[in-house]
Formats: sequence, structure tokens, C-alpha cells
Amino acid sequence: MPENIINLRGRQAYIYALEKNWPETLAALRSISPIYEPVWHFDEGRRIGMLESWARLQADENRKELHNRLKLWAREFSGLCI
Repeated sequence: MPENIINLRGRQAYIYALEKNWPETLAALRSISPIYEPVWHFDEGRRIGMLESWARLQADENRKELHNRLKLWAREFSGLCI
């Protein structure tokens, strides 16, 4: 899948999990948030958060722990969408 295409199915699953199980879903994300560092782009002195693709995250050796934790989190809540 090209990086610029939004995975609507993945987003739908995420929103569904939040809608039905938001306390548990968000609590589980607490283990991920301390290691997540956004990617920034600087334009004329302004800091702009960049959207990241799953493929780029998977390929980044420096972010393997983040990738693994996100996969575990997704696996834990993926059954909620069926």
C-alpha cells in the first residue's frame, strides 16, 4: 500500500475500539506513549507534526520497540471489531 493512502479499515477499527471500550483502550496506550516521539518538520521556524506511515515505522530500526508495542496493542484490541 502506498504511504500516502489512509488505511480506513484500520482507523475504523481504532474508532470502534475507542467507542466501545475507551477506558481499557486508552489505558493500554499508556505503555506506548512514553516511548513515542513524533516526527517534526520545521518550516520557516514553525514546527509541524508529520503523519507517519506504518511501513516507515516498521523500517525504522531506531523505533522497533514502538513498532512492537503498537502491534501488541492492536492485537489485544483487534478482536473487538469483529
